[in-house]
Amino acid sequence: MTIIHLAIFGIGNVGSTLIKQINILKSDLLKRQNIELNIPVITNSKLAFYAEALDCN
Repeated sequence: MTIIHLAIFGIGNVGSTLIKQINILKSDLLKRQNIELNIPVITNSKLAFYAEALDCN
């Protein structure tokens, strides 16, 4: 399995649409392509959200 961690910079229209699309396609990518997408960081110029635990091994 391939795991891809994405950091999203910008949570406006484009960033939020991208996050929604990733959430919709996430299970399909895992089943068909054996790719797991994770979004451990979502940030803009004033605020940042981090995943509680990120296993980088």
